Amino acid sequence: MKRKWLVAGFLLGISLLVQATEIREIQTIDQLLQEEVPPVVEIQKLEVKKVETEVLRNEASEKKAVEKKIEEKKKEEGKENQEKERKEVVPREKKLVPEKVQTVKEVKTSEPKKIVEKPIKEEKNLKNGKENKENREDTYLAGLVADTKGTIYYSKNIDKKLPMASVTKVMTLLVTFDAIRNGEAHLEDKVVITKDVYNKGGSGISMKPGETFTLLDLIRATAIYSANNAAYAVAKHIGKGSISNFIKKMNIKAKELGVSKEISYYSPAGLPSRYTKEPMDIGTARGIYKLSLEAIKYPEYMKIAGIKQMKIHNGKINIRNRNHLIGEEGIYGIKTGYHKEAKYNITVASKDGSREFIVVILGGESYKDRDNAVLHLLEKVKRELR
Repeated sequence: MKRKWLVAGFLLGISLLVQATEIREIQTIDQLLQEEVPPVVEIQKLEVKKVETEVLRNEASEKKAVEKKIEEKKKEEGKENQEKERKEVVPREKKLVPEKVQTVKEVKTSEPKKIVEKPIKEEKNLKNGKENKENREDTYLAGLVADTKGTIYYSKNIDKKLPMASVTKVMTLLVTFDAIRNGEAHLEDKVVITKDVYNKGGSGISMKPGETFTLLDLIRATAIYSANNAAYAVAKHIGKGSISNFIKKMNIKAKELGVSKEISYYSPAGLPSRYTKEPMDIGTARGIYKLSLEAIKYPEYMKIAGIKQMKIHNGKINIRNRNHLIGEEGIYGIKTGYHKEAKYNITVASKDGSREFIVVILGGESYKDRDNAVLHLLEKVKRELR
């Protein structure tokens, strides 16, 4: 019995010891749990705070990015709106601004309207043939318009003696063609250029001493291009080696035509005294008119005088007509002239159906004024005769 109780007590003790041990373990675990919970919570709180902070940061950065995008979009939209507004405003300005400008212009230009109207009145007068003749005439010293029957339709200072310049060459060519008609010379004659004629100053063609030209080419250069050296070469050839002898022939011809009191010749080319050391060749518009009437009786001369451009001397020299009016208002000749002392001169022949006119202008201020005066006077006379 004692053993049973001992065993039972031993077992009981062991059981109690085990329970005590488990209790201790449980208490220890509880204590550990009670001791470890606070740190875990704090860590969790810290981690939560960190997460929240990061979330806030991310949200802030995302918010800023979104706001930045919104601002950029607003700017772009603003630009587009400005562009649209500009496009819409421009047409309105185009409509409004000219009205304002026009109003200002009308105020500023209201007083000088008469100044603008003056040229219009002058143009109307030109069309009606009632332009201010005095202004036209002031551009030249002397002028004449007449037909081939001796009727003078317009005149200004026609008996005043003035330097003729290269209009002098009309007589040079008449005397030359007289010599050809008389058999004293021929168009095919070979003319040797001498030292005293190759360089006479003023207009001239290329030539050198010892060079040979045909008389025809020298006549063409004289009549078309108004070459002074060619005129002197012609004069020396027709004058049988003497230029002074040729000038005598010129003055004899002037006497035969009844113009010796109106025209005086001192050279075959019309150069001024500073070149020739002689008096200038002078003439009146009336005298040149009479001389021109004689010139148109020489078809061989007029045919050459009406050539606008050609090549001479075996195609080596190209010459253009100094008379720019060839072909206008029926003009088919005959000669221009210019040097500083004489100013701009011309005599032309013009055909209008069965009628034929001679126009002479002396002392023009420019070749344009001279040529315009010829055309104006021709047109005026023809209009009055219709």
